[in-house]
Amino acid sequence: MFLVCGSSKSSRARGNVFKKSTVLAVTGIPFFTASEPCRTRLFQDTTRSGMFLTSDYWLSRKAYEAFLELRRSEYNRLDAATEDLTLSERQIGSLETDTAC
Repeated sequence: MFLVCGSSKSSRARGNVFKKSTVLAVTGIPFFTASEPCRTRLFQDTTRSGMFLTSDYWLSRKAYEAFLELRRSEYNRLDAATEDLTLSERQIGSLETDTAC
């Protein structure tokens, strides 16, 4: 399994919109197939308002890289469409294990 983690900061006023748009992106965007990613989770920080952690679980690094190669332009359009909902975004890291999704 391959895990990609990122953090996002949204303004207090935009936090709920960000949360809804992220859930919609993961569940309602047609270019995500059942296995791409195999699971995505959005966590909201309980002590810092507007802070979120996104974790995307992939079958492998190879599956993640293949997705990016195939769908990079669509992924970038989605990111641009929701850009005004965040004050900042950063990738925390990419982690790998031999455990399956």
